[in-house]
Amino acid sequence: MDTMDTMDTMDTSCPAQNRSRTPMLPRVLVPPCFLTDPTVIPDWRYESRRQAQQILAHVWLGPLSAVRDEQFLKSNNISQIIAISTNETLKIISSRVPEFCSIQRIAVASADHLVPAFSTATRMINEAEQNGQFVLVYCETGNEKSAAVVVAHVMETTRWGLFKSIQYVQSRRFCIALDDQIRFQLQTYETLINARFLVDQAGPSATINRRRRNLDDLYEDRDDEYTRDGQVPFRDASHLDSMIAD
Repeated sequence: MDTMDTMDTMDTSCPAQNRSRTPMLPRVLVPPCFLTDPTVIPDWRYESRRQAQQILAHVWLGPLSAVRDEQFLKSNNISQIIAISTNETLKIISSRVPEFCSIQRIAVASADHLVPAFSTATRMINEAEQNGQFVLVYCETGNEKSAAVVVAHVMETTRWGLFKSIQYVQSRRFCIALDDQIRFQLQTYETLINARFLVDQAGPSATINRRRRNLDDLYEDRDDEYTRDGQVPFRDASHLDSMIAD
């Protein structure tokens, strides 16, 4: 009986210990898009998750199955494909892209590595748009990594906040599923976008002035290292020993 009691005590205490050791990401709660929003697709069906949806004028978002649909790609003039996946999956995908489409690959091992992919994908999309190309961004499901990339692109190009950008993309593709980890990555990228925007607004003169101030602070710090007679303080610690001895 004593052994069983001990085992029961250990079993009930372990879950609490495990929960205390599990790192928790900050929750980013995003209200669902409103059905009264005029951008919401009125005829969305469950089967629509297997198709791609147009998010912006030159940007489509969808799953892997959309890449194999040559008729869909031709009818919508899509000639640029951006794949968001792991290195292993990207090797398999390359052979399935139609000849009239070019593909650019962004390897993302996990959701923890999405932030660098956001800026890379935005640059690719902008270059394609400048060349008059329509782009399909996709991952295996079209609901997670690729959806996060498109949300980040919407944030950067429209200057909308995170919540509005997620709601907008969701209103075009209802089935996107951004978990806490992905939304935290998007929140981090939103902070970077805002910081970059503030720097751009300040202009090059602010950067030059900031550099000058840094140099001035450096020289002031160096001046403080010297005593009034121009000597480095504590250049010789022997006098301290004599003071302690006295």
